[in-house]
Amino acid sequence: GVNEFIFSSSCTVYGQPDQLPVNEETPVKPAESPYGNTKQVGEVIPGPNYSINGRACRDFNHVVKVRGDVVQGRGIACKRDDGTWQSLAAS
Repeated sequence: GVNEFIFSSSCTVYGQPDQLPVNEETPVKPAESPYGNTKQVGEVIPGPNYSINGRACRDFNHVVKVRGDVVQGRGIACKRDDGTWQSLAAS
């Protein structure tokens, strides 16, 4: 199985930023291409949130290629106090 994987992204999720380089605090603007739109839908616009022990959580579903094989990862991620997300359960 796969213990860890890197989810690589694209700065196209930010639209046309006011300044470069972008970071996770950069405001998200409307996408300017179909590719950017699909990236925003998959990365920026979260699915329904719910609460586990007072933390905002959501389900995730990513499809990645590992050593030539397509692997689907599903799980639950919850927001930490510092604003980052922590994967609690994944398959």
